[in-house]
Formats: sequence, structure tokens, C-alpha cells
Amino acid sequence: MVSDWNYRAGGLMHGSYTTRVAMKKLSPDQLRRLDFKLAPLP
Repeated sequence: MVSDWNYRAGGLMHGSYTTRVAMKKLSPDQLRRLDFKLAPLP
């Protein structure tokens, strides 16, 4: 089982650690189509 969290603030998505890992396998075009920006990691 995988558990993760996220929230949006200031136009950026915070958390989403599972998403960050999965994004490494996407093409640049796929990343553009996601249309969201991740906040920097703490």
C-alpha cells in the first residue's frame, strides 16, 4: 500500500512524493500536459 499527500498553495503543488518519482519516467511532452508545478522539496 502507498500513502501520499499533496496540497496546492501559491500555484504550486506541495508534497506529492509518489508523483515526483513517477514523473521521472514521463517524456517532456507528457510533463507539459500535466499542467502543474511542483514546489521545491524542503
